[in-house]
Amino acid sequence: MGEDECSKILSSFVCPLNSDVENFARNKAIQFAKQRIAITYLVFVHQENDAYLAGYYTIANKFISVLGSVLSKTMQKKIGKFSQYDEDLQRYMISMPLIAQLGKNFAEYLPINVSGNDLLGMALERVKVCGTSYWRKNSIYRV
Repeated sequence: MGEDECSKILSSFVCPLNSDVENFARNKAIQFAKQRIAITYLVFVHQENDAYLAGYYTIANKFISVLGSVLSKTMQKKIGKFSQYDEDLQRYMISMPLIAQLGKNFAEYLPINVSGNDLLGMALERVKVCGTSYWRKNSIYRV
């Protein structure tokens, strides 16, 4: 799918409950993808031979830091396999996915509605594919 076609599809996104969510879809999602800030995944519903934009979710890469002195030696060894240790700060820098946006399309022409729970479930499955299920399970409840 090209940029023009994607832009046309995103221009049909309507979210009267949150103008920021609508503005992101219409005006920022493509630019964020081009700049590699975040990737937006479009969710379509199908009826007969037509596809309709039902919503989207956006995944960004986020770094967190964990103070090394609060971790056991075993945990430091585990985290050390997929993080960078900053000697000056004495912290582990860990890259992990962030579910940055969820957006449900409220356009009246949609034949089927997708729930916010469905969108979140799809986003969580995408995050799990990234290999971060351990961190997701242990951090999602603190958000």
